[in-house]
Amino acid sequence: MKLFFEIGPTPYNEDCLQVGSASVWAMQEETQRYVDALIKYFKPKHVKIAVKGFPHDFGYYYEAVVWFDEDDEAAIKEATWIENNLPGTWKEMEPHEVKLEELIRLDKGKRVLYLKEHEYGIITDWNDKYIFVQYDGDSHSKATMPGDLTWA
Repeated sequence: MKLFFEIGPTPYNEDCLQVGSASVWAMQEETQRYVDALIKYFKPKHVKIAVKGFPHDFGYYYEAVVWFDEDDEAAIKEATWIENNLPGTWKEMEPHEVKLEELIRLDKGKRVLYLKEHEYGIITDWNDKYIFVQYDGDSHSKATMPGDLTWA
């Protein structure tokens, strides 16, 4: 069975359009912008992030939701991870890609997020192709492509 988590019309620390004070189309457009940004930010593999309408006394309102299959462990884990790690502002959703050419000695020990698996870790080293990251719970570092990392 498909279930969903409601995650709001905009990032939680941002203002959003209110029912009755804006057109239905404007509210849908605002929420679609949020959905598009969430998809780009999280790159979901096992869930679907979409706009969903809900009835209200003054008309419909819209929120981003994360759809998942209750029988799929990977989907449940990903949906829960997304719900618990939502960015609070539009600014936080802007890409902060880790770039090899910009790394300096002081970046060793900084936290990063591996976007493909939603895992946090610490940079231990790098070479001309990979960044080596020790992910939380691991005893050793793993070679990771820079484009798969963002600063945490």
